[in-house]
Amino acid sequence: MKKIILAFIVLIFLSGCLGKLSIEQAREIAQNSECGEKGSLKETYSYNENSKTWWIDLEMKEEYMNPICNPACVVSVETKKAEINWRCAGLLAP
Repeated sequence: MKKIILAFIVLIFLSGCLGKLSIEQAREIAQNSECGEKGSLKETYSYNENSKTWWIDLEMKEEYMNPICNPACVVSVETKKAEINWRCAGLLAP
């Protein structure tokens, strides 16, 4: 009986750990997405606890650059998918 309870506790612990996504895993997902196709991942990143997303700064290739944007590759821990968030600011002059 003790072995069954111990196995159950270990299983609960492992399932909680497996639900997380390390920065290394997030970078791999990002590299294999549109982020890697349109730019290169920088070394700077952050984790948003509220949205459960990794934000990895992105250096865009010349043909995709936008001078008023500061793009990041956003990787969802829940869906394991990545997309570019352009983080654009300011108004364009007419």
